[in-house]
Order: sequence, then C-alpha cells, then structure tokens
Amino acid sequence: MMTNPGAGFSSERRRWTWPHPIGPRWLICGEIGFDDSEDDVPLAVCAESEGLFVDLPPRQRERFTLAGCAPAGMLADLLGRLPVEALGTERAWLGNISLSALTPSQSWWGEDLCDVVVLGQRPNATVPGKVDIDLDGFVHVGHRTDAVVRPRDVDEFALATWDGTSCGTCGDITGVFREQAVPSVRQVRLLGCRPEPPLLAALDAVRQPTRASLRPW
Repeated sequence: MMTNPGAGFSSERRRWTWPHPIGPRWLICGEIGFDDSEDDVPLAVCAESEGLFVDLPPRQRERFTLAGCAPAGMLADLLGRLPVEALGTERAWLGNISLSALTPSQSWWGEDLCDVVVLGQRPNATVPGKVDIDLDGFVHVGHRTDAVVRPRDVDEFALATWDGTSCGTCGDITGVFREQAVPSVRQVRLLGCRPEPPLLAALDAVRQPTRASLRPW
C-alpha cells in the first residue's frame, strides 16, 4: 500500500505524484483563455472520464448558390443534363471543388467544398448569358463550428476540381462564408479528478456570480 509516495521529492515532482493505488488514466490539457498563450497547459489528471469519447451526430449537408456563373468543364457538362429553372429530383454529383480568387489575392488562399452535388440552375437576373447554380455539400473546415471569412479583396471567384481542372467562374457564392458558430455543449464528467491551478481557478469563478465566471479558461 502506498502511504506517502511523494515523501522526499521536490515540490515540482510531488505535483505529479499520484498517491492512490489506482493510477490516473488521463491528462487533460487545454487553453486557458489568454490571447498570448500558444501552448496547451495541464488542467487535470483523472482516473476515468464519462462522455468524453462520443460519436458526433451526422453533419448536415449545406446549401450553396453560385451566382452569376459562367460554367466550364465538368460543371458545364453536368448542367447539360439538368433542366433550367428547376430544382427537381434530378441531381448530378460534381465531387470536390476548390474556390479561389480569379485575380491574385493577398489575403485569401481559397476554400474547398466537398462531396458537391448540383441541384439545379436558372438564368442570372442581372447578367445575360450567366446562370445561378444551386449546390449542396460540405465546406472543408477543421471543426464544424469554424468561421469561414469572406475575402474583402475578391470580387470574382474561380472554380476548379481538386486536380486543377477549371469548372468556370462566378461573381459570388452564398452559403460558404459564415461567422463562428456556437459549439454544442456536451456534458463530460471527470472521475477521480485532481484539478490543476487553471482548472481550480475556473471552478472558483463558476461559483462566483461575476463576469469572471463567463470568461473562457
């Protein structure tokens, strides 16, 4: 039986000594809410957790519209199979495509759309000879709640497959650019937990009815 396994250790070493017979399984690290913090810091060690490892619900497909589009290549071929001014049951799979600035941009590398399906087309209301194209698919982001910032210095977009083959151009695209979404809150329980000072400070703040309790760690 362990009675005092940290006896004679330095204070830093005692900090990471676990005095219980069942060892900790997880080291919890994370950000603590400071803008100048580049690395995650230890928040706690715990013997077990509940609710930490769960499957995310299926991601909902997103709807996009290419406005004022001059289609080319594969996109033009697919549109030839779909009726104009209709959003019926006929659909055509386009695959993965990239958006980039038609002219070089100093601030924007572009965005990728994944598993794109062409839903329909209709004549553009203001530019003769161009069409608006409705699509659905997924914006390629690291996290589901990530913001996708609209570039300020881009007024026309180039479309291409991931191998670089042109799919045409469009004057605008809706449904891609968005603000940071609020993440869904999931309940996680840390069992047999020993919190570190940053987590202790956050727990103390939660118990205080002040603005401090509202800030991120």
